[in-house]
Amino acid sequence: MILSLDESSAQVLLGAAREVATAGGSAPLSDPSAEAIASMARLALGCLPPDTDRTGPVRPGQLAAALGGPDEAVTAAELLGVVSLVDGSLDRGRIDQVLAFASALEVGDHWLDDLARSLEPDLGPVIADMGDRNLRSVTDGRLGMADIDDINRWLMPYDGDGADEALAARYRALADEPPGSFGHGLSSGSRRHGRRHHDMHVSVVFVV
Repeated sequence: MILSLDESSAQVLLGAAREVATAGGSAPLSDPSAEAIASMARLALGCLPPDTDRTGPVRPGQLAAALGGPDEAVTAAELLGVVSLVDGSLDRGRIDQVLAFASALEVGDHWLDDLARSLEPDLGPVIADMGDRNLRSVTDGRLGMADIDDINRWLMPYDGDGADEALAARYRALADEPPGSFGHGLSSGSRRHGRRHHDMHVSVVFVV
């Protein structure tokens, strides 16, 4: 479970998810959204999926009253954000619902700003911000996009003219390690997923 809520609070959150998925009741509940809400019930809340046809409207204030504190509020807002994107489109009605619930929950995380800005014609700033925050997350805050020239080169330093044949040979030698060892498992796993030995050294920076 992601959130441990009592049954009543869980049903309020699931009702809020339906409000998001239907843009406040102005659109039908799609099959992917219904499946997402059912999965949210089982996996995130540890309860049975709701009968979405009988779920009444849930207002932002009701959700805020049903949750126990800021940690629950942040997680609930994140779950609603995911539901808003399940159909694979940026829909103003669904996004406005997320923003309304987040406001009532007093959640103001940066991803909400990106979600709101995603409705603008130019997605460049949103994509740039996401890339920067992902890089900072991966590097524990040591690097941002302003610190590197080329994200692809940073991710794959041994590609193209950066090839390191000595490292590639060391990687190929992992196939000769005893079965059950980490090296043998890494090599066999790569072969199983269709990667060629001579280019796998691009992604195994840790094998040095």
